[in-house]
Amino acid sequence: MCKDIREKFPLFGDMKQCEWVKKDDTYERCKIPIVSKNCPVTCHLCCEDVKGDFLVDEEMKQCKWARKNSTDQLCMKPDVWKNCPVTCHSCCEDARDTFSVDGEMKKCKWARQKNTKQRCAISNVSDNCPVTCNTCDERSLDIEKNTTSSLPLSSPSKSPSIVASSDTPIDTPSSTSSLYSSRETEVKAIQAKKVILTVSLGVLKDESIIFKPKLPKWKRDAIDNMNFGVLNKCIMYWRKWKYVPWSKYNDEVWYTLIDNNSDVLFKQFFNGYKTNGSKQILTAFVGGSDAIAMEYKDDSAIKDEVMLSLKSMFPDVNIPEPDEFKVTRWLDNENFKGSYTTPTSNMRTDSTTLGKSIGGKLYFAGEATTSDWYGTTSGAYLTGKQVANEVL
Repeated sequence: MCKDIREKFPLFGDMKQCEWVKKDDTYERCKIPIVSKNCPVTCHLCCEDVKGDFLVDEEMKQCKWARKNSTDQLCMKPDVWKNCPVTCHSCCEDARDTFSVDGEMKKCKWARQKNTKQRCAISNVSDNCPVTCNTCDERSLDIEKNTTSSLPLSSPSKSPSIVASSDTPIDTPSSTSSLYSSRETEVKAIQAKKVILTVSLGVLKDESIIFKPKLPKWKRDAIDNMNFGVLNKCIMYWRKWKYVPWSKYNDEVWYTLIDNNSDVLFKQFFNGYKTNGSKQILTAFVGGSDAIAMEYKDDSAIKDEVMLSLKSMFPDVNIPEPDEFKVTRWLDNENFKGSYTTPTSNMRTDSTTLGKSIGGKLYFAGEATTSDWYGTTSGAYLTGKQVANEVL
């Protein structure tokens, strides 16, 4: 059964418990893979009916009883909706579709990016984004106290963007595979004898793709054992006629801010002047937990933090604001769920296992499938080429 662990777990050099996750910034903390893995209930990842009996009005019942008899009315009973969230459509999840806010169509991502508390004070936002607004417990309390006349509308359940299925066990070479690609209301089916899967390790770990039947245990274990990190960038461009103090150091590619101030987020900068056609473009890097935290700040706040770092590096010069800037959010991107694979003690074995085909039918490629070139574009290209040759 899906439940939080009671023990402490390691997190960035410290030991934490799920109670710590509940106290503050729950949504942000639950984006950290090790947190969501150990605290699935706190992170609202559990949505399954109990399999056994439970007590309702002094009688022992099962969820199938609620499904067969006046479900809406029975689901008003706290003992039923608590034990049968799937049957009662009471799973606490953010809506994936757009909803109206003051006449404009918004998504929950909009509420997360800036002024989250203020935006969540809008009823239509908190109703559609209970996880973002951390109001799941309040919604449950409303039902339990019977303060509403009917069950609150549940958000549309999270559905995979792709379902890979097979008409026979996946490790049977002769079977045919089907890929069902779903984007909102559009569904496409593609049938093939062989499939090459090149999605990121982050997508595999997130289970955005549902395999029917499941991947074999040895493949799932390799995915679980590996780490997928986050590295984000803020890319800034100044027009040529503007003076920037690092122009005298254009022969240098990397700049590092040596500063003991832990509040300075960006300390690594890349100058691509020599390779980008002599453009004044500077890229600030941030990784790990700082990169995750960065994703929940709006672009202007991130730019201000980068400028603070640059002013610390060049304190005697007035640095102009960039004319253009771009911020990455790789963890929030549904097609990546992170940046690239990071090393572990059993990296070579796990990446080799991840790269193995299943039954000569389902093939895997990408930077995570090579222990020599993981985390690089070269690794993605070389494994893709190798697997393509195997299929041909």
